[in-house]
Amino acid sequence: MKTIKAARIHNYGGAETIRVEDATLAGPQPGQLIVRVHAAGVNPIDWKIRAGYMQQMLPLQFPVTLGGDFSGVVEAAGPDAGFKAGDEVYGQASLANGGSGSFAESVLARAGTVAAKPKSVSHVEAGALPLRVSARFRLLPNICAFRAHKKSSFTAAQAVSAALQSSSPSTSAL
Repeated sequence: MKTIKAARIHNYGGAETIRVEDATLAGPQPGQLIVRVHAAGVNPIDWKIRAGYMQQMLPLQFPVTLGGDFSGVVEAAGPDAGFKAGDEVYGQASLANGGSGSFAESVLARAGTVAAKPKSVSHVEAGALPLRVSARFRLLPNICAFRAHKKSSFTAAQAVSAALQSSSPSTSAL
């Protein structure tokens, strides 16, 4: 068990419900990572979860750590995680994805929701990418079908490139 500082809520409500307090992270299980957070992305879904607007789809067991998007450095990796201590990564640690929440000093994340951080972007920029990139990938089949109909091609690499080019570090904070 590791003790960390985290932005947590004990009930639904406004910003006044957020408390920075000690929380514990269990060691990583197979396919999981513990990542020291360098930057966390703040998204509209975060306040909607905090306010209780998502409780029908994502019921919470309080207390919980808020946030999903992050960038940082792997501290520990469980078996079959595909990463090792010291690797720079970015990804999702939201409760909906089996993570511990990203508004914390360190996160527990499933390896399948994490990728190697591109060397060409800072941690702040990478912390803003996960939700934006995943939204683009959800649209990718529609884009590909449209482009195929027009007799042209569109690759996954082009989708990632487009996501990197349109990402703004101004949406990252913690």
